[in-house]
Amino acid sequence: MALESSRNSRERHLVSTLGGKMNAASVSLLLIFIYATEAQLLSCTDAGIGPCLDRKCPIATATCIDTAAGELCCENSKIVVPTTAAPTTAAPCVDKVNPKTGRSDCPSVAYLCNNSIYYTLMTEQCPKTCNRCNGATAAPTAAPPTVSTCQDLVDPRTGVSNCPQVAYLCRNPLYVSLMQQQCRRTCGYCT
Repeated sequence: MALESSRNSRERHLVSTLGGKMNAASVSLLLIFIYATEAQLLSCTDAGIGPCLDRKCPIATATCIDTAAGELCCENSKIVVPTTAAPTTAAPCVDKVNPKTGRSDCPSVAYLCNNSIYYTLMTEQCPKTCNRCNGATAAPTAAPPTVSTCQDLVDPRTGVSNCPQVAYLCRNPLYVSLMQQQCRRTCGYCT
């Protein structure tokens, strides 16, 4: 029950944080990733700054994370995301299934297969729909947008960037592509 409540809280936070920049299909794919990584606990490089209160932290540069010991407010720069080794055998070419519906959302978002922003995500989630089986991949149709200065994108609803609140996703392999596009400054992706 606690895991379910924690998962729903994280979903609401992520959807409210990034939802203004993504369409419903993109949010749906993002939620698939949340469910796929649910068992993954984060850790903090130090003891953290204290307990969470309603999944919130007292300072803007900290995030409430789930650790083996429970919820903890940890400074964003000190959050550690566990990594997993890449599989050594080839995976079967199937689209991932939405655990809520029991079927794949890929056919309904197939138009994103060659979108440069979603290319990596779609390759991982929808290899069959995007025709990326047996190592055959198509090049993205357009280059990712370039930003003339190093800055984070701003939430159009609030006029403020949400990147500091989701900085713990900067190095998470599942979110790197999105974070490189949305949070270049916060994540240190500027050249």
